[in-house]
Amino acid sequence: MKKFTLSICALAIVSLATTTAFAQSQNDPAPNRPGEIQRPFSGLKRLLIQKVIDELQLTRTQGQTLIPLVERTIQQKRALFVELRAIQAKLQTLVSQTPVDQAAIRAQIQLLERLHAKHLAQRAALITSVKSILTVEQQARLVLLVPKMRQRAHQFMQRFGGLRTFRFHD
Repeated sequence: MKKFTLSICALAIVSLATTTAFAQSQNDPAPNRPGEIQRPFSGLKRLLIQKVIDELQLTRTQGQTLIPLVERTIQQKRALFVELRAIQAKLQTLVSQTPVDQAAIRAQIQLLERLHAKHLAQRAALITSVKSILTVEQQARLVLLVPKMRQRAHQFMQRFGGLRTFRFHD
């Protein structure tokens, strides 16, 4: 029973660790319709990227290098969260069944843990890539900028009750 409780706690930790990105993935506008101009970012994402570029005082070349990195990361996160939703749905059905299949639940928890490790590896790769295009001074600005942005995001979440309640469009 202790192992089962520990597994459920691990599941809760993994779920909490991915909540922010999951909320952001719920907030994307509908995909572009045929004939629409394809833009790399829309709404809030565009503002956040521009804020980072301005705060770090990136050159045009650095900004043009940063945008594909962020686009690729967003696509990877979306793919991860599609997997996450599927695993969570499967886990929800397993937990709600009357005879609890502990082996199947453990397998789903292991999948969640692997998914979380994959997310952390992708995040570390992004950080390494971003740091490689920055000067030392810009890296220092980035270190100082991250806590400010987290605080602003936290204040936004408290004020408006989370991103899932809003749809940001151009």
